[in-house]
Amino acid sequence: MGNNTIFYTQISSIIIYVGTVFFIYRLYVRSKDATIETLREEKEFLKTKIDELEKNTPGNILKRFSERINILENEINRLSEDKEKNKKLIEEKKGQIKKLKEKQEAMKELYIGLVCPICEAPLTQKSTEEYWGREGIEGVYEIEEYECGTVIVDGDILEKCDE
Repeated sequence: MGNNTIFYTQISSIIIYVGTVFFIYRLYVRSKDATIETLREEKEFLKTKIDELEKNTPGNILKRFSERINILENEINRLSEDKEKNKKLIEEKKGQIKKLKEKQEAMKELYIGLVCPICEAPLTQKSTEEYWGREGIEGVYEIEEYECGTVIVDGDILEKCDE
């Protein structure tokens, strides 16, 4: 075996090695690109889901109720200018406003129970715990914990948030 044969064998080994490393690197990059694309799609999906959920928060629902009530009240004002012709329509709109206001009040009651009374942070946990006495269960505590750190037990604030 001559020096030329050994030289060309070493060169071809190096070329095959570099080619194999490059091929493995390309496979690795391709798999990472696929992972990145999958994460982008998942991010977009979650972003649209968050947008949908934000539209349906109690505050936004109350806002939509208020907007609908204002639209109906404006429509009643417009219709009352021509009162005799639109008397039936005005009564119908007033009934709709009354129903919407009732729904709005019910939503306000629910909303008040779901947010911190200090800073309006959302409720994270609501639970009840029994306390025992000599004769068994003497009573039940209702515990409400909010995202801001506020803790309320049976209506008494034990820990306040930072606001």
